[in-house]
Amino acid sequence: MTELIANGLSKSRSASLTGTARSMIYYKRRKREPQYDADLERRISDIVTERPSYGTRRVTAMIRRSGIRVGRNRIRRHMRHMNLISTRKKVHRKYVLRTIVVARPNIMWETDFTKIYIEGEGWVHLKAYLDLCSRKIK
Repeated sequence: MTELIANGLSKSRSASLTGTARSMIYYKRRKREPQYDADLERRISDIVTERPSYGTRRVTAMIRRSGIRVGRNRIRRHMRHMNLISTRKKVHRKYVLRTIVVARPNIMWETDFTKIYIEGEGWVHLKAYLDLCSRKIK
């Protein structure tokens, strides 16, 4: 696009020929270096040494309680710079609702199976079906 402008075409004509927006002619990319605050890093390290299980949310809340206005992304950037963020993923367990009330028998069943060892037979699979109303095993 800059070559077309240098050859004498207008900025709007060269932008339409290249298929870009005219505002891109004025765009200058800035290289941004992250700035790290030593006082904030000291506060973060104090909190994390006292409570090593705290993550970015709790550290942010503790710093905000001390009267400093700071965002969670800034705390995360500082903690990543200090290698304080754990890489362990949280384990999400499936929640199973256990308070089911069944009014009549033979409506809802549960099943379970396991392996048991029987002398002379070897390993045998045992499968059980449980009626949730009468609690009888079929």
